[in-house]
Amino acid sequence: MNGKIARIVAEKNFGFITGTDGVDYFFHKSALINESSFDKHLEKRSVTFEAGEATKGPRAESVYVD
Repeated sequence: MNGKIARIVAEKNFGFITGTDGVDYFFHKSALINESSFDKHLEKRSVTFEAGEATKGPRAESVYVD
């Protein structure tokens, strides 16, 4: 699925992606495939990811920053 990073919470190593389906997906820093830095510069960047479901809601895995 495609989307854009909506928000990064760098101090807690997580963020949220808004998918093209309009759903907000939680993701952890460890889900990033091709990006080593994790800070505000990632916000609004386009991504490709695998959508999944966690206990607390939608989750993004295998996040590739375009």
